[in-house]
Amino acid sequence: MHDPGKILLDVALTEALGGYCLVDVAMLRSEPGVFGPVTSDPTVSSVAPAAPPWWPHAHPRPEL
Repeated sequence: MHDPGKILLDVALTEALGGYCLVDVAMLRSEPGVFGPVTSDPTVSSVAPAAPPWWPHAHPRPEL
């Protein structure tokens, strides 16, 4: 069982650092000394169906 607060913290940090979609939490994993253990992509993605439609991370990254 994952702590829901930790999942939300990882997503909030991702957004603050310029992430656009849920899988961008990988950028936190690149700095384990700073962010510690980071929730896996599948676990973070599991919150997307429960996200409200206005939440930017609930939608896939647009094609550039």
